[in-house]
Amino acid sequence: MVAEKNPVVASKVWARVRGEVEPFTGYAPVGKHPINAVRTERYHKGDTLIMCICSDAAAIRADDKESVQTALRKFIPDIEVVDTASHSWVEDEFSKGGWMMHRPGHMTGGAAHIRQGHGRIRFCGSDIAALEVGAIEGAMQSGASVARDTSAALSAANKGSSHL
Repeated sequence: MVAEKNPVVASKVWARVRGEVEPFTGYAPVGKHPINAVRTERYHKGDTLIMCICSDAAAIRADDKESVQTALRKFIPDIEVVDTASHSWVEDEFSKGGWMMHRPGHMTGGAAHIRQGHGRIRFCGSDIAALEVGAIEGAMQSGASVARDTSAALSAANKGSSHL
């Protein structure tokens, strides 16, 4: 899994647009539009903050207001971008990519192996959950499972037969 890397090469762009735009959500096909999901987030000092998800960080320069405005005008024709901010998950030194998307075989191979205990070390989280991968429900299920396993191992250790 590590050698194949995370296949998500996304970025998140926030655009401050002039005026209070009516709340909206929009979607566009990957590969056909640089912004694939967009929604209003909140109002700020008379303007609107809009969050954009770009499946391919290379598809748009987030620091180029004109490019972001052109892309957003496919959703709202007269929108005016005042400023932008972004985070490139691809360039993030800790994530090296976006949210987790497993390549074929990772869920039944690598993720299943990571979910197993490794000596005294246990891993949990939504990215390696057995169900609801990538969602809060997966994180809770995974965390609860590891908590039960750890509790059982500690209980056994206190009785003299360590599983940790």
